[in-house]
Amino acid sequence: MAKAQDTVRTDQPTEVKSMNKISLNLFGITAEREQKVGRITTVNGGLGVFGTYVYGTAIHYNSVTNQITFKKYNDFKFYPVVYGGIKHYYNFKQRIKKGKKTSNNGANYVGLDVMGVFPTLFEDDTLLSSQLNIAPRWGFQRRLGNKGTFEFGIGPAMAFAQGNTYYGATGKIAFSLLL
Repeated sequence: MAKAQDTVRTDQPTEVKSMNKISLNLFGITAEREQKVGRITTVNGGLGVFGTYVYGTAIHYNSVTNQITFKKYNDFKFYPVVYGGIKHYYNFKQRIKKGKKTSNNGANYVGLDVMGVFPTLFEDDTLLSSQLNIAPRWGFQRRLGNKGTFEFGIGPAMAFAQGNTYYGATGKIAFSLLL
């Protein structure tokens, strides 16, 4: 019996694969390896340069004059980064049932990212010190042709720098070329 209108693709992968990528992120470029460590789990690591925007407000209280002062600061520069993480993909079969492509690890994921950011040695006016960022993340990766991917991820973040802990949000928007 012919099923010309059946859109379920049975030839789509239901497992992740290892990939080497060059990624163009919203504010940077990285070289990355995504290594398969389980049927639907990968670890990834990479290095590159990210543009980082630092914004903050310092509040100072002078007990002699009983005055509070606010100092706002901001900074945008490119910094070298090294990062690693883990991704657990979870909706391959649902995407296949809907007729969607799952190659190039085209599925949703939950994960954890760890990133080291290092200020450049030749700049002395930077607001950013070396820091370690930890971020749980939800995201998705989609296939772009045979040799590309698009990735979007978002989550809360903690940054550790100069003995302090900072909280915020993190995101990732990246177009990657598979090598």
